[in-house]
Amino acid sequence: MSMRGRQAIDLRKFLEDEESMIERDIRREEADWNFINSLNPRLMWAVKLFIERGDLRLAQHMSGLDLEDFIEILRSAKVPVFITVIKDP
Repeated sequence: MSMRGRQAIDLRKFLEDEESMIERDIRREEADWNFINSLNPRLMWAVKLFIERGDLRLAQHMSGLDLEDFIEILRSAKVPVFITVIKDP
């Protein structure tokens, strides 16, 4: 792979990581931590996993709930489920 191709891949990964960090920060700031910490341990860790990683299916699977019920827990915890990051051109 040429150096130019390698730089393009690294830049794309950096931009994806930056977007993930923005989304994570939004989830952290919006979350109702008192509610989250009052959940049973399995749900609490699943919600925290979603906040940190943004992997809805993995967190839902860990929770033991079906997807709709897990999303309802996230809404109760004030955690945004879907975030769109818009960047200036």
